[in-house]
Amino acid sequence: MYTHPCTLTSGATVTVTPWRLDEMAALATDFQAVQDTLTATLRGQPAPLPPQRTLPVLVRLLRLSLSRPDDADLVMAPDLPAVLRAIWDTNGLGEHAKKVLLQRLRADQRREALLAPRASR
Repeated sequence: MYTHPCTLTSGATVTVTPWRLDEMAALATDFQAVQDTLTATLRGQPAPLPPQRTLPVLVRLLRLSLSRPDDADLVMAPDLPAVLRAIWDTNGLGEHAKKVLLQRLRADQRREALLAPRASR
């Protein structure tokens, strides 16, 4: 199994493991909401998750991603970018996110075109 060690600011190391398909399916809604929230400003859209819900969802995804879920208690705020990057890389989410973002941008553009006022004839 592919794993990715990540050294925290405290010097401790946590190990990120890939998600299993059943885990991805169970968390599909959360994953999509986090992805939409993180890309909302790029799309000029409001974030679907309110700020008070974003962190609990990220913590749940973090616990799921660590080989020892209790290691999530070692992660501090400055560690989040590195740990999230390890989760991103371990699960190969880059290409998936690009495709999803492109599809959403195209859908948003089509929606805007349909809702735009028609030019006078």
